[in-house]
Amino acid sequence: MRYSVLLLLVGSFVACAPKSEDIKPVVEKTSAKTKHNSVEEIMIGHIESKLNINAIEKYEIEIFKEELNRDDSTDWIVSVNLLDRALNQAAATNRIKQMEAVGYMGQFNYIFFMDGKTKKFSPAVVIPSSAYAKLIVEFDYITSTTNKDFTVDLKIKNSRRRRFYTIQNNIPLQICEEVIYYNYGKEGAELRSSVIRFEDSNDSPFKDIAVYNGDLKQKVFDSINDIYLSDPKISSTGKMIRRWYFDPRSKKYYMKKGEF
Repeated sequence: MRYSVLLLLVGSFVACAPKSEDIKPVVEKTSAKTKHNSVEEIMIGHIESKLNINAIEKYEIEIFKEELNRDDSTDWIVSVNLLDRALNQAAATNRIKQMEAVGYMGQFNYIFFMDGKTKKFSPAVVIPSSAYAKLIVEFDYITSTTNKDFTVDLKIKNSRRRRFYTIQNNIPLQICEEVIYYNYGKEGAELRSSVIRFEDSNDSPFKDIAVYNGDLKQKVFDSINDIYLSDPKISSTGKMIRRWYFDPRSKKYYMKKGEF
């Protein structure tokens, strides 16, 4: 089962519907006066401690739930967005215009992993990106047919990138990274985009990451901030431009020299 939970302020939880089309929406609401269970309390304490969040700082979290190992328990990937911190730091250093121009790029997005069986949380994994764009987490079978891995989409100015992760020793391990689009919304610049698919490998049990040339129309935005809220649909031209292969020894994806 997979669904996400959004925390707007410390102590207020709102669950939202699943992103998968084949899962019916599940909505759960908890008021600020309702007593939270121990897992939520541990999560809040862990996040605030690791990220040095004080009592008055606002932040947002999303919880993505899926079974990521074979212990018959539901694990969590928790994303944390510190937009409020980014805005306050820019104001305090008189760098508002500079930071606005880059979408408040910096160390303001993080992920944590929680093992569903032990209820223990991983250290913070920073995802340098625009603070205006919250991370997008998706699950899929990539390095295994029994354990799901996950991807994280991040945005930096006019680009969107996708990082691929597996869980090793209860810590998210990045195994690959690809570009989804580049120069989107940048008038006069060459727009590049791609469509990514997981395909069966001819010589290993691990999925290959196939990257196809994308078809995406350029768009002009009134504000650069609008780019971070945009989720354009990209179609594939059918032309493969890269193919990644998994190396189980290094736990990284690689490309074969001279293949493309």
